[in-house]
Amino acid sequence: MNYQEWIFKIKHHLENVRKQAVKLTAEVIGQTLCEDDFYMISILDKCIRLIDGFAIMIEKRNLTCAGILLRVQIDNCLRTYALYAAENQTEIIRSVYSGEKQINRMKAKDGNLMTDAYLRKQLAKFDKRFDSVYKAASGYIHHSEKAFYSVVSVKEMMMIMQNKRMGVDIQIQIFVAPAI
Repeated sequence: MNYQEWIFKIKHHLENVRKQAVKLTAEVIGQTLCEDDFYMISILDKCIRLIDGFAIMIEKRNLTCAGILLRVQIDNCLRTYALYAAENQTEIIRSVYSGEKQINRMKAKDGNLMTDAYLRKQLAKFDKRFDSVYKAASGYIHHSEKAFYSVVSVKEMMMIMQNKRMGVDIQIQIFVAPAI
């Protein structure tokens, strides 16, 4: 499968996920609106907007931005889970509106603080890939090997290191690939 075929497949899948999120938002709104509805609507709105941005970044082959958006989407999952795991759901909802208290300082029903690490571990029980995807996507947030390897391949890096050891002075040109 070439890149264009892969992009088409991914975009089709993302469009379906987006439609499901829009439908779910409408169902949340229903006939009445409560505090927890507003929390979920804000989560779903962010989810939809992140899907839109992610699709564009993948199509443009901007993996750095796509990775960052994926990490933010994962954070969205953590915050959604936190609402249901919380000892006090009202405290979670009101803290988001007011910005007064961070979720990582609040407790889950089991008494643990709801740090990102705790929430990740809990979500990994539902999907064993969650923690590894979180860590990989975090590599795009923090300057790491993800940023490095998006510019230089392993083969190029080995050639650069070998040439440096041989005393050869080389220059690396960094360029942005044209949009498709």
